[in-house]
Amino acid sequence: APKVVRSTAGSLFHVPVVTGVTLEDVLTACHHAGVRTLATTVDGETGLDVLQDEAETGRGALTEPHAWVMGNEAWGLPAPDAARADHRVSIPVLGGAESLNLAMAATVCLYASARARRAARRRCRIMSGPSSRPRPRPPGPASSSTPTGRTAPRWRGPPRSRRCDPLTAVTSVQQALPEDGVHRAGCT
Repeated sequence: APKVVRSTAGSLFHVPVVTGVTLEDVLTACHHAGVRTLATTVDGETGLDVLQDEAETGRGALTEPHAWVMGNEAWGLPAPDAARADHRVSIPVLGGAESLNLAMAATVCLYASARARRAARRRCRIMSGPSSRPRPRPPGPASSSTPTGRTAPRWRGPPRSRRCDPLTAVTSVQQALPEDGVHRAGCT
């Protein structure tokens, strides 16, 4: 529907999307691809804030390839479906609010994942140190100039092949899904 496409603000064309498969098939594909599944529930075994704290120290479910599983807005994820996930996670809600709507819950969880990924990249840079041959950047606002006017090279982290690429995990999950009735849209 046009409204759905418009609401993605263009992300639909840059993020792999798979439709027409059962939750069981997705969970099985995630398991075979080495991707942990995190189900959001009201009474989760751990809180999202605990997972974020663990990720800051380089451990926990958010530091590994993972996928979020969420239920519908009215009833949430059914208990049997939540039980199939590797972890059940609750989102702490402070104040008088009963719960978060699905869009807000997804936003909070995906932000926690992105934050953990950035922290992992920072740790990787600190642990591995600058490469022996830094790649120079072209002059511009993101580069710094030396007193002589030349652009100072900056180290950009380990080669892409050594980074944890989330799209690689998504591709592995997509390949593990059964082909019957699967519709792949977006960037695959």
